[in-house]
Amino acid sequence: MSKAEVLAQVEERLTLFRGLKGLRFVDAGFKRGLEDMERQAETQSKEAGLMRVINEGFWNTMDRDVQVALVLTPDNYLIRRSNDLLKLKDGGGNLLGEWINPERAEEMKEREDVRFISHDFVLYKGADMEGEPYFVLPDVDFLYLEGVEGICNITSSSPSGPADEYIRKELGLDEPRLMSHLIGFDIVED
Repeated sequence: MSKAEVLAQVEERLTLFRGLKGLRFVDAGFKRGLEDMERQAETQSKEAGLMRVINEGFWNTMDRDVQVALVLTPDNYLIRRSNDLLKLKDGGGNLLGEWINPERAEEMKEREDVRFISHDFVLYKGADMEGEPYFVLPDVDFLYLEGVEGICNITSSSPSGPADEYIRKELGLDEPRLMSHLIGFDIVED
């Protein structure tokens, strides 16, 4: 199967995604712009004296052969089904806290080693902190492309605020209520 045929299958599958308002494959210029915006966001949080934020998911997505930018309505399935959107780690990489979806919140509500600081973010009690804490935006599972022939190593990520705005502007959907998301995957070699 040619790369063009694989990408056509991916696009066809993604157009079925609930809440999709826009979709664009990321070319080299778009990718450079996205990477610049993400670097800017990481630098700005540090310069503002805020807790450092590392968007591991974004950089892993950018390491794949192909990236797809999506713009979605707030009622899309992605956030509700995700498990890992935000983690709080220390300088040693130890997990101090994390965002949890409603199902995990229900499972964790009786645990004594968990402290809810909101309905969807917990801190783990008793963690010995090493070094400065920082936030990590990890890879987000994207199961909607599973089974598409010709692709592998599927991942996705939530971009930073500046990159989100950049994506929405590039796709002509500059409405603040919308959100963007990035998908990355490798093409299977024949």
